[in-house]
Amino acid sequence: MQSVESAPQTYAFRVIAASARRVTGSVMVESNAGWYRIPFKPVAVAKTPSGFTSGLLFAQFSASVTIENAWLSEAASDAPGWGDKGVVACAPPPFRVPAYGAVAGTEQPVETAAAEAISPPFTWDCKTPFAQAVAETSAGSKLPDIEPGAAAAVVVELDESGKPLDVTPVDASNGYIEWAWQLRQYAKTLQYKPAVAYCRAVPSTYILRVSVQP
Repeated sequence: MQSVESAPQTYAFRVIAASARRVTGSVMVESNAGWYRIPFKPVAVAKTPSGFTSGLLFAQFSASVTIENAWLSEAASDAPGWGDKGVVACAPPPFRVPAYGAVAGTEQPVETAAAEAISPPFTWDCKTPFAQAVAETSAGSKLPDIEPGAAAAVVVELDESGKPLDVTPVDASNGYIEWAWQLRQYAKTLQYKPAVAYCRAVPSTYILRVSVQP
């Protein structure tokens, strides 16, 4: 989220997705003045030079706040495979996402929503309230043979227990995609310590990249 120039108590955000669709839902905000929920009506997500994103949405707060964390906390979409799921709850990411930068107040929003003050959705008191997932080798795990100077990467989708739900090859140097597919199989043999947000284990995305020095 970004502050809006010449518009006190107003922040701007966009909805990002993997493909064109319509999305409705709400954004959860942790601020220095308490917690807020920002519900928004269905907005179109379309292809742009920077990816699939919606137009600008404004969120108006009743007081001046500093946003310490914000994420899409629930959403519904008409995208294939999602329309029949209804409203889906989204866990917070394993890191805080504070507001950054500003947008020009002259840019017209596709919607202006009111930020609703809510009771804190989390109570937490632990040494490490946020942590990324960690991959741990296990018996039988063997790295694929990759040529010196080469690299490969996969994206591992983990549930809140650290169990891999899906592994997708995303990169391989010199066009040797088979290295990434071998790394995919290797990633499935690993054990993962789940990510943590607000002292609770949460689903997360882990990027496994292997490179070999020449």
